[in-house]
Parts: sequence; C-alpha cells; structure tokens
Amino acid sequence: MERLPPILIEQIFDELSIRDALHASYVSRLWNAILRPYLYSTYNINNYLKDFLPDPAPFLRVLRQTNGILCGPKALAYFLPSLRVKTSDWELRISGRYRGLVHEQLERQQSFRLVTRNRDDLKATVVGLKDDYIFEGPNGKEVKLVMVAFGQDSSWFKPTRSLRIWSNSTAKMNWISGWGAVCPYWDKTFEKSACLLTESKFDPQLEEEEHIANGIRVLGSEDRYGPIESFVFYFPWAGEETSHVYLCSREELTKEVWRYREFGIKEFRSAGVLDSH
Repeated sequence: MERLPPILIEQIFDELSIRDALHASYVSRLWNAILRPYLYSTYNINNYLKDFLPDPAPFLRVLRQTNGILCGPKALAYFLPSLRVKTSDWELRISGRYRGLVHEQLERQQSFRLVTRNRDDLKATVVGLKDDYIFEGPNGKEVKLVMVAFGQDSSWFKPTRSLRIWSNSTAKMNWISGWGAVCPYWDKTFEKSACLLTESKFDPQLEEEEHIANGIRVLGSEDRYGPIESFVFYFPWAGEETSHVYLCSREELTKEVWRYREFGIKEFRSAGVLDSH
C-alpha cells in the first residue's frame, strides 16, 4: 500500500467501512501515516455535514445540548462511503420543546428554503410535527432534511427509543449526535447487509427493493428488541482530544448518551439559552 497514490487509496477504502479503515491504520506507523489524511477527510463530521450546512459546528453544539440526532440514509452512508453518492437525504429527530431553537439555528445557516412548517397528520409522523427543508449544497445540489419533533416533554424523547420503535430495518438505526456516530448493527451494516425488524408496519417487498437500490442486501428478519452491540465513534470533543472508538451494549450506550446529554444541558443553561425545566 505504500506505493499506492492517494486517489487509489481513497477508491479502495471508500468501498469498505469506517471500521476497516481504522483497523488498517493500526497495522503500522507507516500505514497510519498513509491513511490519516483519508480518515480525516472522509470521517471528519464537519466536512461531512458541509453538504448542507456552511458552518456545522454551532449546529452540532445544538444537537449536543438538546439531545437531537441525525439519522436516515446519510447517517448510514457516514459509515459506508460508497453509499454517499446514492443519497442526499437526512432526517433530524428532536424533542418538540426544542423545535423553535433548532429551526433558529438552521435559519442562521442561510442556505435552505423551508418547504413545509405545519402540523401534518399525526399518524404520518408518529407523534410529532414535521418540517421539510431543502438546502442548496455544494455545486448547487439539493439536499433534503426532514425534521421530526416528538412531543413537548424532553424527558420522553430518547434517540435510541425512537429508532428502536419506528425503524423498520437494521440499516435505518444508525444515527449521528453532537457527540458521535453510532451504528447499532455494525456486524451487518459494515458488510452492506441488513435485516428487516420484526413487527414492522411497512411492506417487506418495498423495503427490500429500497435497500437493494441503496446497495444493501437484505438477509432476513431480526428481533426488534433483541440484544445489540453498537459501534460507537466519538468525536474529539466528547471528553478527549482525539476521536475514539469502541463497541458497547445498548444499555451501556444509553448511559453514555444521557451522561453526555446532562453535561450539555448544564452547559446550555449556564449560557442562558435553556429554561430551568
């Protein structure tokens, strides 16, 4: 690999997963030096979000401080670079009490047009309000962001709960928060495969066709409430100076998420942005 040009290294590792690239960088100091520019350019979250946000840093700060998450096809593509050309759609899930605050932060980006901002049929959006944004990304490419606000009680909304209950496939349970990126079914996802989750209310055939169109093989079904070991990629500001990765259970991940969330809420209140509820 030492003799390969950067463009070829990029083409090779774009077909693999973030875990494969990280493991390769651990082989030797030389390999680490070769792959470091690729890892930074490909998995730096600020670079990744610039397809629709001119300045991702304040937006990520709001996600940290309101417990919001980004999910959808682009969250999956964060872990699998080869899928990035297949989609440009995001979904943002937040507690309803912070809907106005997040909208205000998006307005400051000054790069989108708001398609809808009204109450949709509650069955269509489960229990909340839905806003559709169309951003003009680099080279004039349109990027769609659907913001779903769940209820008004921030204690009710949990990222892991919302994805467990309403996702219909293991490939749709990936998410990005202000602290890091999480891939719950990494063993399947990193092989570009998925299982449909039990008790899904969607048409299995349509789901399989959608997955195939996005380059994902459907292997069968998976218990929606079964045990999960998650691949967690923390960003540098999540308590350490550099990014770090580890595997953890659903229970461990939930504790981590809420520990980081409480830290963010305290920080936000001290700045006078949130009320005391």
